[in-house]
Amino acid sequence: MLVDNHIKQGFHALLTVTCFFSPLASAEEILIEKPINIAMSDWCPFTGNCGIGEGYIPEVIGEIFSRKNIKVNFYLMPWSRGLQRTSDGEFTGLLNPSQHGEASHFYFSKEPTGSYAYCYYTKKEDSWVYKGATSLSTRQTALIKDAGMGEDHAYINDPKNQDYFYHISLTDDYMDRAFKMLDSGRIDTFVNDFNVTEFYLKQHPIWKGKIKKAGCIKMNNVWLGLTPKFSERDRVVLVGEIYDQGVVELRNDGTLAKILEKYGVSDWEKIEFKIE
Repeated sequence: MLVDNHIKQGFHALLTVTCFFSPLASAEEILIEKPINIAMSDWCPFTGNCGIGEGYIPEVIGEIFSRKNIKVNFYLMPWSRGLQRTSDGEFTGLLNPSQHGEASHFYFSKEPTGSYAYCYYTKKEDSWVYKGATSLSTRQTALIKDAGMGEDHAYINDPKNQDYFYHISLTDDYMDRAFKMLDSGRIDTFVNDFNVTEFYLKQHPIWKGKIKKAGCIKMNNVWLGLTPKFSERDRVVLVGEIYDQGVVELRNDGTLAKILEKYGVSDWEKIEFKIE
């Protein structure tokens, strides 16, 4: 679902008025006075305690705003908590919602923060293959609580289908719990982004030969989700615009490629993902 056009038009109108009376540089001074606080969850290599840093997205955002002497603070917390607190205006931004489902009421950057494809993982010897959301009705599947599940979101969150799913809070032990539940037989399947799962398997090779990818939803983008709180809308517009301009700048000068290489991921503008 796209952001409400009336909301976006109102934000864009506000930005036009702001920039008419003062240049963008002056508008940025508003942000310098007060740090930007952004919530994120442990979802490496996107965000979190990744061993080599806080994730590629915080590094990208940090670089963009540091070039303008604007301080950004990142706060690690469970996904559901960050979603709620950003919605309430306690945080200016949240990493990394999709534009549908759980955060459809947020204001979004125009430039994505990355791409994701949720994949369904089973034990290696399991013959089941994902063939759309309805094929999940024969399974017990673990997934991230309050996550946007792309084309499967409506089916997974339909109250009448809840007997098929375990909604697990996205904390730093989500992957550990999912693998152990699968190994013990408590679940038949778990869901996570392919980048996140591959990153975990590199750090925990003991599981690599025990699971297989049984199919994926189509790739979607994730974004810098900004609070819909009315009192924050002037800051939100400025933050979004600076991020959008900054990503283009980092891509053009090669900084983005260097950060992505560090985490072993590809530029979402160029990536091609084949659903197996």
